Amino acid sequence: MGIPMVGYQYGSTTLSVVAEDISTFPDLTLETYIALAKQQTGYDYTSDVTYEINGMETNELISKMDGFTLQQNTIIHDGTAYIFSFNTLDETYEQDKEVFKTILESVSFESESNI
Repeated sequence: MGIPMVGYQYGSTTLSVVAEDISTFPDLTLETYIALAKQQTGYDYTSDVTYEINGMETNELISKMDGFTLQQNTIIHDGTAYIFSFNTLDETYEQDKEVFKTILESVSFESESNI
């Protein structure tokens, strides 16, 4: 069984969202999850910050490779880690990151009773 993922590509810019079930680790914090994820990727990160967006804690990792900038924001909600990955050319990152920010600011979770 794989991890649910959805992706979108526009030119050389891609957006993907992965939902990883971490409910079997109820005490797993965002900080610990990020530390484990960083060990697995082997990327060199130019930025690693945690902040709040829409009342939710998110970790933002940024790395650069072969002319591309990868920004990954992770939010943990109800036993699921949601990883939003944005990949774009280095020269368009400053412009594109505003779009990425708008997308992240649109994220919210509704309780199942509201569905």
